[in-house]
Amino acid sequence: MFTCCRCSGTSSSSQSLMTLDCGGIVGRTVTVFHPDVPLTLCEVEIFSTWNHPGNIFQQRPPTSDCCSSDSCSCDYVFLGKEPMTWSQAQTYCRERYSDLAIVNNPKDMNIIVDNMDKNNLYSFWIGLHENELTWRWSAPEELYYNDTKAEFWNWATGEPNNQMDIPHCVGIEDTGRWRDLDCSLLYCFICFDGQDGAPQAKVFVQTPMRWTDARQYCREEHTDLVGVRTSAENEELQSMVPSGTLVWIGLYGDAWKWSDGQDNLFRYWEKGQPKNSGNGLSCAYVGGGAWTTQPCDTKSSFLCYYYKKRTVVKISTDANLCDPVVKQHIQKQLEARMKNNGISNFKIHWKTSGRQLYSKGQISQCVNPEDGEV
Repeated sequence: MFTCCRCSGTSSSSQSLMTLDCGGIVGRTVTVFHPDVPLTLCEVEIFSTWNHPGNIFQQRPPTSDCCSSDSCSCDYVFLGKEPMTWSQAQTYCRERYSDLAIVNNPKDMNIIVDNMDKNNLYSFWIGLHENELTWRWSAPEELYYNDTKAEFWNWATGEPNNQMDIPHCVGIEDTGRWRDLDCSLLYCFICFDGQDGAPQAKVFVQTPMRWTDARQYCREEHTDLVGVRTSAENEELQSMVPSGTLVWIGLYGDAWKWSDGQDNLFRYWEKGQPKNSGNGLSCAYVGGGAWTTQPCDTKSSFLCYYYKKRTVVKISTDANLCDPVVKQHIQKQLEARMKNNGISNFKIHWKTSGRQLYSKGQISQCVNPEDGEV
């Protein structure tokens, strides 16, 4: 549901920076094009109103600089001075950093564990919270379903089982029925290729993987894990399943959501968790390492995350870069340039190669060192 309108335009091909006021246009998709020259876009920022009367979708301003994996890294800040409820901690993190902490993988969790002693905090909120169990397809609906609403279901008897202590992913049996399974199990899977203008091809992959690994493989090698829109498509997939087995498809469900809305199924629950406390909704709580659940209105320390932006400056000079006076002079110039651009919290690291000096400025404007930067 969006309005397709032309916001503004320019005939200049030499303009390197442009700001357009779209005057309250309601929409979800932005297309940028130039009538004369191909565009190489370094950055596009889109700001929308919080409450537009014609916009049915919740809007929030960007929580951090737009960063690619090459230019940014995720870091954490432990806050323990003033215990807060989960929702209070969420508001605090969003106002000062990016959000309550997300944990994408074991590497992120190891970083957190390694810094607990440093910050003398062993129990705290992270950004995972309990919500209603919902089922959705891995591929975005507009990519795979077009104008067709995905309302086809073919559950086996007793499914979905909605078991509380597992992440929920769906496999299809050789009977064509669907099973609600633990995402960490190893099964073969079916991808699809959905290139524009080409028939959608189904690809059976015989290497057993966890559901999340299967999805990553499909996204890298094809388009995504396969979805099912009709009984005819379900019969097609059924014919691809070896007798007596089942395979992953792209349907998954989860009652636990990350505060910033990221689609991330990594979990590090303590054995027997998660479980509802019986006192309303529960939120994820780190207690010494593994995750447990606590009533969301409990007051506790908490963990925020933010993005550190890395800028690489390459300098070629005939000066002697081993001379500390020259190095100090260049560093002062870089520091002055960053401060003139409103960047006050940064670090500069040097790397020399021949006659070239590489300077990396790690920029973290939202970091307050007094709060305990990791």
